Amino acid sequence: MRLGHITGIIMYKDVELCWFDVNDTIVEYKPIGKCEEYIPWEFRNGYSAAAVLEWLQDRLPEDNRQGLYETCCRYGIRMIGEDILKISNGREIGDRCWIKFATGPQTSEEVLEMFGD
Repeated sequence: MRLGHITGIIMYKDVELCWFDVNDTIVEYKPIGKCEEYIPWEFRNGYSAAAVLEWLQDRLPEDNRQGLYETCCRYGIRMIGEDILKISNGREIGDRCWIKFATGPQTSEEVLEMFGD
């Protein structure tokens, strides 16, 4: 799935891990901090442009997911990563990582209030 242009901070709970700016496949990133409690799988060997892309892509539905186009239309968003990640804050069931956007929730508590645990 095409990512589009997206800028944010990869978070674990309320710990800032890595700032990123992605424009499809052009990636800028800057590690911010470490979390001794949890390291996302994609960053087990450190931060890199490829790891940031992989982390973002892993948080998107498969292009051929049944009903994806219809769901995007229903919510008035384009079927690109930029829109889907902004709606979901990059949340994935089973972990506490998320994306902090300048215009979105700023704490993990706010994200959990939106999406549940």
